[in-house]
Amino acid sequence: SKDADTAEIKEKLQKTVAELASIKEQLQNAKTLEGQMRNAVVVANTEAESLVMGRDKALKAEQKIKVMVISANAKADEAQRSFTNLEEQSKEAKTKFLADIESVTKQHEAKTSHLKKELKRLEEEKEEY
Repeated sequence: SKDADTAEIKEKLQKTVAELASIKEQLQNAKTLEGQMRNAVVVANTEAESLVMGRDKALKAEQKIKVMVISANAKADEAQRSFTNLEEQSKEAKTKFLADIESVTKQHEAKTSHLKKELKRLEEEKEEY
């Protein structure tokens, strides 16, 4: 029935909206990771600038910076993977949504075609009487 189809479409739309909200949240998390990475780079740069100390202190700070850069790069990679994954999920959700709409449209077209044939048959019967 039309109401069942409408409810089905509404349910699919609600699922899609929920998926998109989840994707938005994950994108926000990816942006947060990117911000943390940028902060780590700023801290690393600040530490590098303040290295007008003894050689031992400089080597220790350099080691610390290397660790921070590695960490920042790891966070950047993680953010990129997360973003790529989210893009994929978004594409999948959109594809599924379009397929659902197409399916419901085809069902409606089939019902309409059937009803037109039935109406034509009834009109022909009416003309016979």
